[in-house]
Amino acid sequence: MLALTWGILLIFVVLSYWYYKKDFTGPLFLVCSSMLLCFTIVCMNYENWDMKKHGFYYLTTITFVLALVSFFFGTLLVRALMSYRNKPITDEIDPGIMERTKKNFPYRLFTVLSIILFLAYIFIKFRGLNLSSFSAFKTSLRAIYDEEKTYNFFTTQLFEILVAIAYICLHRVMITRFVHKEKNKKLVYVPIVFFLIYALITTDRNILIRFFLFGLLLFVSSYEWKKSVFVRNRKLIVKVGIIGIVFALIFWGFGRMKNYKSGFDRAIGIYAGSGIYAYNLWLEGFDNNYTNGQQSFSVVQNTLAAVGIGEESKVPHNSEYTEYKSPNGYTFATNIYSAFRPYYQDFGMAGVCIIPFLTGALFEFLYLMNKRDKFGFWWMFYTSHVYPVVYYPILEQFLKRFHFGLVYEIGWLVVFYYLVYAKDGLWRVKVSAQR
Repeated sequence: MLALTWGILLIFVVLSYWYYKKDFTGPLFLVCSSMLLCFTIVCMNYENWDMKKHGFYYLTTITFVLALVSFFFGTLLVRALMSYRNKPITDEIDPGIMERTKKNFPYRLFTVLSIILFLAYIFIKFRGLNLSSFSAFKTSLRAIYDEEKTYNFFTTQLFEILVAIAYICLHRVMITRFVHKEKNKKLVYVPIVFFLIYALITTDRNILIRFFLFGLLLFVSSYEWKKSVFVRNRKLIVKVGIIGIVFALIFWGFGRMKNYKSGFDRAIGIYAGSGIYAYNLWLEGFDNNYTNGQQSFSVVQNTLAAVGIGEESKVPHNSEYTEYKSPNGYTFATNIYSAFRPYYQDFGMAGVCIIPFLTGALFEFLYLMNKRDKFGFWWMFYTSHVYPVVYYPILEQFLKRFHFGLVYEIGWLVVFYYLVYAKDGLWRVKVSAQR
C-alpha cells in the first residue's frame, strides 16, 4: 500500500501543477505537495516505525483520495461561480497597486512600535525571573517555558500587533525587492527581527512555521515573475529547496531550546510525518463510534461559549499519545493525527468529503482574489492564511483556528495594510518615512 499511495499522491501533485498552469501557490497544489512530502517522510521511516508489523491500512489511502478529490471539486465550484466576473486573471498588475506600494512607508513608526511591544512582552512574560544565580535563572526560565499558556486581552493584542507589523514589513520587503526591483531600507527588517526573537523566546514553532510559509509563498509568487514559467520554476525549485533545508535546521534548533532530545532526522520525521501514520494506526482501530462534530468544532464551541452561547466543549485541547517501540530501539510517540482524524471521527467518510470540499472552495476563492489583486491586499491575505492547507497531513488548523485570536490576527492585518496602502491615502507619513 505504501508504494501505491505514494504513486497516487504523486499523480495528484502533477495534475494539480498543470491545473494551476504551473503555479506553485494554488491551494490544491499546496495540499497535494504537502501530502506527498509528509508521506515520503513516512516511507523513509519504514524501519524506525516498524511498518512491517503495523502496516498501512487501505482505508487510509481511500480517505486521502476522497479528501483530495473533494478539495478539487470545491475549487471547481468556486471557479465556475466566479467565471461570470468580467475581470479575468492576467499577468498584468494593477497600476494603482504599483503606485501605492511605491509610496512612503512608516519605517520608523513600525520600528519604534515593534520595539515597544517586544519590551512590553518581555516585561510581562519574565517579571518573575529569578536572577539571584545562574542556576536559579535557568530553573525559573524553564518553569516559565513549561507553564500553561494563558493570555489576557492585553497580552494577546501585544502579540497580534507585533505579528501584523512583521507581516506588513515582510510584504514590503518582497514588493520592493522583486516587484519594484529596488533596495530595501534597513529599518524594514527591524520589526521582522523582533518578531523572530519573540518566536525564539516563546519557542512556539507553529508561529515560526506560519511566518515561514507566508514569506516562502510571497517569494515564490513574486520571484522573477516576468520570466518564462520554465526558467522561473526551475530556479525556484532549487532556491525553495535550500530555503526549506535552512528552515528545517532552525525548526529543529527551536525544539532543542525546549529540551527536546531528538536528533534532526527524528524531529523532522515525527513532526512532519507522524500525523499521517498516527492517523493510519488510529483509523485501523476505530470502532465507528462517531462523535457528530464534537472533535472538529470544539474550538468553535468554546468560542461561542465565551460570548454566552452554549457550553464549552469537553474535548481535550491535546489528543492522546500513540506510543510504541520498534525492534531497532526507535520509539514512536506522537499526539498529532493529521486533519483527517477529527473529520472522520465526527462524520466518517462524509466528514472526509464535506470539510475538505468547503476548505477547497474557500481557499480557491482567496487564491483567485489574490491572482486578480496581484501584489495587493489579497496577495498578502492569501499567502498569510493558506497555512491550514499545508498543515493537512500534520494536524487540523482550519476549524481549530476559529477563535478570537484569528479575528484579532485578521483585524490588525487589515488595519495596518489599509492605513499604509489605502487607495485614498488614509495614512501617509510625509516627513520621517522614505521609500
